[in-house]
Amino acid sequence: MINKDDLLFSRVDDMIFQHEKGGKTVFSSFLDEREQGILTPFLKNRRVVFDFYGGFDESERKLLSVGECDKSDFPITPFTLDYRSEYKLSHRDILGSLMGLGINRGSVGDILCKEGESVVFVTDEIAVYVKENLTKAGRVGISIREGLPKELPAVHDFTEINKTISSERLDCAVSALINSGRSQASELICSGLVALNHREELKPIKKIANGDVISIRGYGKFNIKSIDLKTHKGRIKLIALKYL
Repeated sequence: MINKDDLLFSRVDDMIFQHEKGGKTVFSSFLDEREQGILTPFLKNRRVVFDFYGGFDESERKLLSVGECDKSDFPITPFTLDYRSEYKLSHRDILGSLMGLGINRGSVGDILCKEGESVVFVTDEIAVYVKENLTKAGRVGISIREGLPKELPAVHDFTEINKTISSERLDCAVSALINSGRSQASELICSGLVALNHREELKPIKKIANGDVISIRGYGKFNIKSIDLKTHKGRIKLIALKYL
């Protein structure tokens, strides 16, 4: 049976074929971070020009381009949703309303929310349909306008974690992040429950670095802000941001 990753690779191979045959840049639907992570080495091996972009620099869900292009060439339309300021709609509220319109998940990028305002990124091909049909989210009436607000809502809220660890090994970091013993951390890693930079990592001895993203199933996602500094006793200061 073909798994979903094999299907993804097959679709991207089709994109490469279309690009090489027609000479035009080809775009995918929106991809999540894990899909981007597994496609990057795959595309490098294919020796093609490619890029990922989701409508703004810090986006998580992104389109893949195969062929030369600028960021402005990506077929992405942003919408700003306005509603009464006492409401703070959630990502789930907005996404649920879009899915309720029969829209495919791959056509929707990041959704950013705050009190009274949300921003959603969609593919150009569904932009007109969204503008004409998205009138409420949950029970909250909204007005929709194409374009971005003066300032984007925050992508994520975080809480900072400060720990000390004995080495840069993944199991040491996981142990500190979830307040567990090293053996439990190793068991989680070896069981396939830990992803490093959105890819499953099965080696507890894998070294981590600044900027790495560690996802631990059942415990959340963490961004390694700093792992450079040391205490006077030689232990490593780990500073991480936990996604809320």
